[in-house]
Order: sequence, then structure tokens, then C-alpha cells
Amino acid sequence: MVEKDWKEIGGIVREEIKNGMTQQVDVTGNAYPPLKPNTVASRKGGSAKRLIDTGNLLESPYPTATASQVEVKLGPQRAQIGRYHQEGIRPHTIKAK
Repeated sequence: MVEKDWKEIGGIVREEIKNGMTQQVDVTGNAYPPLKPNTVASRKGGSAKRLIDTGNLLESPYPTATASQVEVKLGPQRAQIGRYHQEGIRPHTIKAK
């Protein structure tokens, strides 16, 4: 494979990541668990969708390719958000605004 092929694969992976976020399913095809009512109430517009409240994380995956590989990364400012989504954070109470 050449760099052009890796770039194409990276673009496909990027779209799959975005589709999963939009459709609210994880990489294995399982639906995200629903947000708790206080979480929804605390969000601007009361959106119940995970990861796309502002759209910043949705647009952040970007592929970089070389002649031998491709990496799809999140923008550095968004990588922490993805980690919290995957691993969670300490238990706490969210108060509705």
C-alpha cells in the first residue's frame, strides 16, 4: 500500500467514528446508555445525545498517513473528553440549571 491508500483508509475510519457518535453507538454497535435526567437538563438546549453537545468532538478526528500506516487521532483538546466518555469520572451530582 502507498500513502494515498492509507489516507483513504483514514478517511473511512474517520467517517465511521463520526457515524457512531451521530447514531449514538459504540465501536461494537451497542447503543450508548441514556444520559441521566439531570445531565440532560444541565446541557444547553437539553440535548440527550452524548458526545455531540457542541459538535467539537464530532469534528475532531483527523487521519495522518505515511507510506506504511495511518493514525486517526482526536484533536489534543478533545482527547480528554473521549477518555472521560470511555472510562467515566468520579461519581458526582449534576444539578439542573
